[in-house]
Amino acid sequence: MSKELSVSFVLIAEGAADHGLVTPLETLCVLSGADLASGNVVNFSALFSSGRLPESSGRSIAGKLQDAVATGQIHDQINLLFIHRDADDADASSRYREIEAAVHEASLHLPQAVAIVPIQATEAWLLLDEEKIRFAVKNPNGKVDLLLPKVSAVESLARPKQIFEETIARANERRRGRPKTLNKSTMGAIRRQLLETLDIEGPITQLSAWQKLQRDTARAIGQLREALS
Repeated sequence: MSKELSVSFVLIAEGAADHGLVTPLETLCVLSGADLASGNVVNFSALFSSGRLPESSGRSIAGKLQDAVATGQIHDQINLLFIHRDADDADASSRYREIEAAVHEASLHLPQAVAIVPIQATEAWLLLDEEKIRFAVKNPNGKVDLLLPKVSAVESLARPKQIFEETIARANERRRGRPKTLNKSTMGAIRRQLLETLDIEGPITQLSAWQKLQRDTARAIGQLREALS
């Protein structure tokens, strides 16, 4: 009888708005072969405001890794690490190299690291589910055409962040009691909700960046399982 594999991971996210990735990553780990999975995100803003990190602390990937270890966010019970950065380009290869170099530069004893690099920006992943978008803006019965791109075109979008904001505004619709525009806080909450409810067995599986994340996660979890035997 094989031993139970419990994955405990930490997410180093690009920004606070990306913290919602933890939930789909937990599901991805289980689908990739883990028996159990639980994750936490390093909340750098909270560490700064509490004084546990100086405001002058480095914001590079290597700096974030060092800060996460120094503050006890990455410890011996963590057996997997996810590092998230937008590609900010149609080609993500340089970003993968950057993350790999940062892990080496951090010069720390770290768990296995898996890179999460959406083509262009994470917002591209949030343009795949019309029903979830309408639900997130609390307008599930909206009729305005959201003009969502085809799944095959999502990774070719040059400005996914702007398109996402325009899509949310469109889904919100302007009517009595509903503001024409949404403030930054509300937009961030909507973005986080859409990340948390990401359907990782839906259209996103057609995107090359997600397919690579699936492969890399499965490989990492396979290695963790091998280490149990």
